[in-house]
Parts: sequence; C-alpha cells; structure tokens
Amino acid sequence: MRYYRTPIDFEILKEKRRVEMIDLEKSIYENIDRIIWTPSGSLPYNPSFGSTLTRYFKVVPNSKKGKKVRWREQICRDIKESIQLSIEQNEPRLDEIEIFVMDATQGYEESISVTVRGRIIGERKPRVVYSGTFPI
Repeated sequence: MRYYRTPIDFEILKEKRRVEMIDLEKSIYENIDRIIWTPSGSLPYNPSFGSTLTRYFKVVPNSKKGKKVRWREQICRDIKESIQLSIEQNEPRLDEIEIFVMDATQGYEESISVTVRGRIIGERKPRVVYSGTFPI
C-alpha cells in the first residue's frame, strides 16, 4: 500500500503534478516523527496528538550531578509516557508498542534518544520503526 507524503504541497496540486507517494514503513516513521515534534495539546481538534518533548528544550537545570540525573530521568519518563499515549491513539497501523527514551548527553550537548518498537499490523514480529536523537 502507498501513502501520500505529508504535508502535501498544494502548489503541486494546483499545477496538476503528481504528489509523492511513500511506503507504509516510511509513512509510519513520518507520523511518529510528527507526533514527537508536535507539542501535546496544540491541536484543539485532537488534543491526544503530540508529545512533551519540546517542553524541555534548553530547560535542564544546571545543578548538582545527583539532582540533574533525577531531573533527566523525570524528563525521559514524561516524554516516554506522552509519546506512548499519542502513538496508541493516533497510529492505528501499529500495536505491541514499546517506547525507549534515554539520556544521550555527550559532553556539553544535552540530548535524549527516542526509539519506538512496534508490530506493524499484518506482520508477525515487532521491530524498531523509529529512532532519533533530540537536543534538550
């Protein structure tokens, strides 16, 4: 099955050119990426769409190491829960969903990594369907 790449460039439609099509795996990847980058609650018609990731950009406090580690753990837990809920409600082509959010900080670059495993409906086994690293 083929899907339209989104967002659709309406200039292409006006010019009556073909809209780019993508496969199922790429469509799921793009939808998860959109969920992760969309702030939770920012779509009034679908408040379940989005995650809390952008809420944490550049707000990790500079404090004692132990407090900072706990703060990162809380951030990762909150982001994981928001992504899990949104994917369960907004990506019907996946089930058996597992979200992994981990601290990926290297040196002074504060970041987290997000990996999504799930079973694409119609397939037998779950697999990684999304992976990315984000600055915080």
